[in-house]
Amino acid sequence: MKKIILIIAGLAIAAAGIVLGIDLLTSDFDKGMKAYEDKEYQSAVEFFSKACEKTDIRGCSKLGFMYEAAEGIKQDKQKAKELYAKACEEGDAFGCGKLGAMYESAQDKEQNKQKAKEFYAKACEGGDAFGCARLGSMYDTGENVKQDRAKAAECFAKACEGGDAFGCGKLGNMYAWGESVKQDKPKAAELYAKACESGDEEWCVLLGLMYHYGEGAEQDKNKAAELFDKACEGGNAEGCEWSKKLKEPKVQE
Repeated sequence: MKKIILIIAGLAIAAAGIVLGIDLLTSDFDKGMKAYEDKEYQSAVEFFSKACEKTDIRGCSKLGFMYEAAEGIKQDKQKAKELYAKACEEGDAFGCGKLGAMYESAQDKEQNKQKAKEFYAKACEGGDAFGCARLGSMYDTGENVKQDRAKAAECFAKACEGGDAFGCGKLGNMYAWGESVKQDKPKAAELYAKACESGDEEWCVLLGLMYHYGEGAEQDKNKAAELFDKACEGGNAEGCEWSKKLKEPKVQE
């Protein structure tokens, strides 16, 4: 009986050791991400703070995001900006992209679109899809940079590859109209679909129109209706208008 008890006790100690070992191998940043995913925001703030203090720059940029979004902590945009800057200086692409956004969206004298462009470029070089999308938008419109649609297309393509819906949609527009790329409506439809799947209702409407009129995709008014309904459910006014229009007895086009 004593042997059985000793064996059970030994197994319990071994199991505890394994759990402790796994916990020690899990970084504060990873713990923070797990807490964030579980919506335990205060715990996430604590872990990201520890990670940042230990010079894990990912923790600094995520902590900055929580300060900016007021998740688990009182909103402090200046603190967020400082954390993004710290992370960006150490090469964190996410931090650079968020810092660029703060400079672009700031009010009055705080706004600095030249700095925004520089940080977006740094973010994009580091593989941040959001940074690529925003940089592409600047080149597309010529905002604070010399307009360069070809460069915009490159940035949007990189953003889309990284899963940014806006980048996919804007690149889709360029293929739909043949702007700095050879016109390719089926390719545009593919890109709109990717953007729509990412949850951006604007592109669901444009994809719906392609199905409705049979441009870039085989005409399928039922599929178009589904897309308009999806956009409407997401709060897109144009999607709601088209959804309503297709339900009327006669559609005037």
